[in-house]
Amino acid sequence: MEMKVLAGLAGYLAAYPTRIFIEVDKGNYGAFDEWVAAKGYRVLEKFQRYPSNTNFMIEKTS
Repeated sequence: MEMKVLAGLAGYLAAYPTRIFIEVDKGNYGAFDEWVAAKGYRVLEKFQRYPSNTNFMIEKTS
């Protein structure tokens, strides 16, 4: 669902770039990495509590 949420936030994030804390399922790591690069974000921190997903803190690069 995280990729659908990011797609739904596209207009908001274009107008108001902000830091995002997001949990990404292992099956979406590739799509998430592509989204981060395409939208000009960078990963600040990663937190992994469970083997099936990772939490990311990302922010827009200048």
